Amino acid sequence: MKISIGKLQLPTAFDTFINKQLKLITYEILPINTNHLTTNISLPFHHRDPFDRLLISQAITEHLIFLSRDTKMADYKAEQLSLVW
Repeated sequence: MKISIGKLQLPTAFDTFINKQLKLITYEILPINTNHLTTNISLPFHHRDPFDRLLISQAITEHLIFLSRDTKMADYKAEQLSLVW
């Protein structure tokens, strides 16, 4: 989304950049599954952005630490989200 609306520019084509980065780090892409969606529909509406809500749902479901600069995310801390600023 950020690339398509001009808010993010990458040094190479998206697929080239992502594949190179995934080889450099030990992270993997987390697919969306029905457990994530079940968590998503039960979340309170502290945050309205559907992409951010999905990321929060994945973090809660998978017991992951969520990193964000978005202050709206702090409201989800009570919902068992490990939030790091």
